[in-house]
Amino acid sequence: MNSKIRINVSPSSVNEIIYECVYLKNPLLVVRYGDGEAILVENKNQGRVDGIFKRQLNVVLNEKHVKVIQKNLIETLNESDILGVFDYTKSLPGYWGKGEKIIEENCFIKTDIFALVDFPWTFLTGWEKKESYYDKLLKDLDDLYIISSRDLSMGFSKRFGVKKVTTLLIPPEILFEQIKPRAIAHYPQRFNEIKNEIKALGDLHGKLMLYGAGIVGKIYGLWWKQAGGVAVDVGSVLDFFAGKQTRGKGCDCNSKDSRWKL
Repeated sequence: MNSKIRINVSPSSVNEIIYECVYLKNPLLVVRYGDGEAILVENKNQGRVDGIFKRQLNVVLNEKHVKVIQKNLIETLNESDILGVFDYTKSLPGYWGKGEKIIEENCFIKTDIFALVDFPWTFLTGWEKKESYYDKLLKDLDDLYIISSRDLSMGFSKRFGVKKVTTLLIPPEILFEQIKPRAIAHYPQRFNEIKNEIKALGDLHGKLMLYGAGIVGKIYGLWWKQAGGVAVDVGSVLDFFAGKQTRGKGCDCNSKDSRWKL
């Protein structure tokens, strides 16, 4: 199948585009599309869909809520300016490989800029020498906003010299928490609060926001862009900045990784 979804921009170019948009105060949305996103965009494998929400929210959502989140996700993907995807020229198993067909059949992607889905991890190259793309992007930044389950405000200020860090906290993925509440109220309670909090911030031109909010929170980046800001979906990198390992084979609530801890 001939497809327009091909990697055509390097991590360094992604970083340059982000930096330029912050400096010029141009809106920008950088989003990642992985296997979980493909499962929900397709929304045909009930067990896999339920598994996503059970992992992230500790609840199985009814069909009405699933369709709302699916719609939000598709809208966010459609309106992205840079889309992180897998390399579909390779033979990939499961939803890693099916993702291309799913997005083409269910979305109307406007962008023609595609980066590797793992660009947030590539940004870590040179971390020990403080020469990573995060160091270049965030050094002495006036304002930085974070949407995450981790309060990393002090860490970002200490490592990068960011003058003001504002964190909008969301509940964490239940799988990686030692204390497991009966239900995680990310959706719809905290979800609606985040929408109002972003709206209350007003004009966000020139304001950078890094976020890792799961599939439910992908649309936070779109709301940020619509207010004029620059939103970058860095996913679980924010967990690793807190010293927690939430990705990789066998990881659980006790898994730690201090290599990139702020």
